[in-house]
Amino acid sequence: MGGGASKANEEKLHQENQELRKQLAEFKAQQSSVDERSAAQQRKETQPAGRNETQQGGVRRGEVSAEVREVNSLVDNYQKVQSDKSEEIRSLIAKAVDSSLLFNSLGSAEKEECVAAFSLERYKSGEQVITQNEVGNDFYVVNTGELEIIVKPVGGTRGVSKGMLSKGQSFGELALLYNTPRAATILAKTEVSLWVLTRDLFVTISTYFKHQRLLRYEKFLQKCDLFKTMEHEKLIRIAEALESEKHEAGEPIILQGEKGKHFYLIEEGEVRYEIQEPGSIEKKIVGGAKVGGFFGDRALMDDNDERTASVYAVTDVSLLCMERTMFRQLMKGLEAMMLTPAEKESQLRDALAVGAKFHKDIKFNELEIMRTLGEGAFGRVRLVKHTSTGGMYALKYLSKQHIVNNSNQEHVVNERNIMMMVDNPFVLKLHNTFQDSRYLYLLVELIHGGELFTLLRDLSRFSEKMSRFYAAGVVQGFEHLHERNICYRDLKPENLLLSKIGYIKIVDLGLAKVVPDRTWTLCGTPEYLAPEVILNKAHDRSVDNWALGILIYEMVTGMAPFEGADSLQTYTLILKSQFNFPDYLSRSCCGIITGMCQQNPSRRLGYAAGGTYDDVRRHHFYSGFDWKSFGELTLPAPHKPSISDDGDLSNFDEYDEVNTDSVPECDWAPDVF
Repeated sequence: MGGGASKANEEKLHQENQELRKQLAEFKAQQSSVDERSAAQQRKETQPAGRNETQQGGVRRGEVSAEVREVNSLVDNYQKVQSDKSEEIRSLIAKAVDSSLLFNSLGSAEKEECVAAFSLERYKSGEQVITQNEVGNDFYVVNTGELEIIVKPVGGTRGVSKGMLSKGQSFGELALLYNTPRAATILAKTEVSLWVLTRDLFVTISTYFKHQRLLRYEKFLQKCDLFKTMEHEKLIRIAEALESEKHEAGEPIILQGEKGKHFYLIEEGEVRYEIQEPGSIEKKIVGGAKVGGFFGDRALMDDNDERTASVYAVTDVSLLCMERTMFRQLMKGLEAMMLTPAEKESQLRDALAVGAKFHKDIKFNELEIMRTLGEGAFGRVRLVKHTSTGGMYALKYLSKQHIVNNSNQEHVVNERNIMMMVDNPFVLKLHNTFQDSRYLYLLVELIHGGELFTLLRDLSRFSEKMSRFYAAGVVQGFEHLHERNICYRDLKPENLLLSKIGYIKIVDLGLAKVVPDRTWTLCGTPEYLAPEVILNKAHDRSVDNWALGILIYEMVTGMAPFEGADSLQTYTLILKSQFNFPDYLSRSCCGIITGMCQQNPSRRLGYAAGGTYDDVRRHHFYSGFDWKSFGELTLPAPHKPSISDDGDLSNFDEYDEVNTDSVPECDWAPDVF
């Protein structure tokens, strides 16, 4: 019975995925007819401002990033929300909250606090509640009245009705994650009343409860001798890294004699310990533990730990666990985190010296500004020429006002510093930086071969051999970054350029960050986000391994595995992680993708077993691949861009030129530029 239901569910998911892929294929083919029932067509019509559609029809995906917030300040200033809502109203809002993906990772107490935090707003008939392409901040639940969903297609002059909203329905939830442009206009068709939750309140509540939960876990940890004398800062970081695991009553958790790898804390429920003496068939109960108890701590320190007893769930139990490899990596990172300010400054100074050798003594007024090579959310990249030497470079413009408006100052400073720490043939080199009242500028090496995105779009998809070559470049670049505790966080074909000889360069380190242990800010490109990022859990460099699996899938099939009509649908598909592999893919190709895209970060290929990329290189997908020649850049590339001279930019798409002086001035002036 259960097997049949499981098979039916799998078949249903398969059919859903097939239908989604069919819709996306129609979208990519740019069919002229408008099918309002097509999710892919709807995505095209509601394309936010951050997406850039080229003349050839491919859509470049923009990255997203939540504001960087000071956790201690949020926690210290937290005030419990007082609610005067009736039970009926609370139930109305609670149902909307429970059905939303973004609240899935919250506990019951957090959800109740969020429900209490909704405030009432009223709109007259004909008023717009939200406007398409305007940045959003609020999540709405309809209390009374009716509203219409109106979408204006890209390039269109009139909006098209996409349906109605009434009591109990909700909209705008993506704004709780980050300030993204609205995908539609919501118009009040009658007088309406709406319950509204702001992003600031949502983040404050979830942060406060998470912090309180961590303090509780810290008390649990302090009962164990291994953690008893550890500093508060370290204990909190360890608590953040604990994974949740549930077992039903009567279920075995660990068995006597097996090799131990995990340490467990009991968050809810009760367990018992049993021992079976050698030669006996009887099991003897020798103890147990309840909430706050722990077991398996020796496994964190001893590679040869053998369980001396079995542990069974007496009741349904919720456990917090940590795997040995994860623990050791975390402890290594924590040692770096606990350095004194002087030691950290010295370490940063030494790290930045690596990139100093690529410095070019070029002044901004010595640059001749030429055509645009690319554009994104914060600005654009333009071709420039050094007037005295004739040298050609790329100049990245970053709008100061846009950076400040989105609270991304830290990201930009990180980008400059990280580029100064890197010396690797597969990562873009920084030559100089400048700033004025409108922009920050990064002067970088010019890569002539264009974006991998463009080549993939033109060829529709790559062969496995071709994909293997480009993925190998990412492996080499990521290994260099990860050895320096740098988490990249924005892998996609748009951020990989091709050199003259056909090798990739990882570019755009705007979301990269030095992460010795864990970080929390939601950022990246929706189709490439790892599950833990979507669920607002702490993450580390293992998110890059997930993204590499997604990249390989996109290269060999021509589309990312999880693409929905909007970001929320995409996130839902990612959390399900049901891959639909075409028949033409080899088992080894499917295997390396699923190996990297494990829901559990500690089990991802390239991260588990000591956390190196050796297991990627040894994977059957790379059988016969000459890694030595590849590292020396002598292995022939599958595609060598056609480049006549240093001024040949035929491999880049054409962009409309804009007046860069139209960007508003801003008085923010970081010292490092």
